Formats: sequence, C-alpha cells, structure tokens
Amino acid sequence: MTVRYPLVLNGTTIQELQTGDTVAGIAVSGANSDITSLTGLTTALSVPQGGSGAATLTGILKGNGTAAFTAVTAPTGTLVGTTDTQTLTNKTITALGSYETKVAMAALDIDLSLGSYFTKTLTAGATTFTVSNIPAAGSVGSFVLDLTNAGLATITWTLSVAAGGTSTVKWVGGTAPSSLTASGRDSFGFYTYDAGATWTGYVIGKGLA
Repeated sequence: MTVRYPLVLNGTTIQELQTGDTVAGIAVSGANSDITSLTGLTTALSVPQGGSGAATLTGILKGNGTAAFTAVTAPTGTLVGTTDTQTLTNKTITALGSYETKVAMAALDIDLSLGSYFTKTLTAGATTFTVSNIPAAGSVGSFVLDLTNAGLATITWTLSVAAGGTSTVKWVGGTAPSSLTASGRDSFGFYTYDAGATWTGYVIGKGLA
C-alpha cells in the first residue's frame, strides 16, 4: 500500500507526495547544490553557518576567526594593500624608533643576520674577526663592535669574510686604533657598500665606563 501525503500551499493541495519524492524548485534537506541564493532572511547567519552574524554592516568587517564579525568604520580615500604599489599623499607616518638586537658573540664571527650590535670579551692572544651574511654590493652593511678588555689581545684589523677572502679596514684618519683598554670597553663602528671588499672603520670611544 502506497501512502501519500498532501503538499498544501495557501490552503490548496498542489501535489501528493510519497516517501522519496522531490518537489521541483524546493531544495532537499542535507547536503545539496540546489540553493543558489537566499532572499528574505530576517535572522543573520552566524559565523559557523558561513555568515557574519550581523544584520547590517557599515564599514569593514573585522573578526578573529571564531566569533561573530564586527564592523569598523572604513577610512576615507583609497585603501592601501600589502602588495599594492601606491603613492601616499598627505599622510603622516609616526616613527616608533629604531631597535637593534644585542649579540653576545660566542666566537669571533660577526653574523650580520643576527643583528648589528656585537659584544665580545677578549683575552690575551691573536685575534682576527670574520664577518658573515654581508649584504650584496650596492646595499650597505654596518655594525658596532663593542669589545671588553681589548688591550689584552693582539687584534689583526682585517675583517676576514667567512665565505673567503680578507679586507683590510680603512680607518678614519688612516691609522688603526692602538692603546686599547686592558680592563674596560672600547667601541668601534664598521660599514661596507661592496659586499665586504672594502670596510671603513671608526672609533666610537675608548676606555668607556
């Protein structure tokens, strides 16, 4: 015996259905591809349902990936994206300051990928520094070398490039520093613009407290 169920619309039976029947134009329950648009919703879809959780939106959507989206006021003018090439006009950029990592050297290699301020305590003996991760020619690489008890060591002022080759430092005034502090700090600055082929050095201070 086939049991049929009436499908009533506005008080009028438009079709009798039995189990397994479908009605043209009406989406079935469960996973389906019948729904192509939604109109007339009075309750906003939540974020887990693929919506924003808001009935009306003004501005830009903001969300944290787990809760409902909220709207923030959009700035006037053109928005700048992270990959756009645009010219900023009449904008004020506030600098937050420049911060550098202090690197306490375990050995004698000055690795510019770690920072640009290096510290080292020296003991008696021959000392030659190497420099690694120097930027390519055309870009400037620079660093500060802060030495403690440098007067105890015999420093050869050539910066050996870790990848091979050496470069004699060209000192401001033409003379390498001498009479370094045996118990205390001396500080030096260096820069190169040709991938380490030429280094310029200068004394920041000797006998620093």
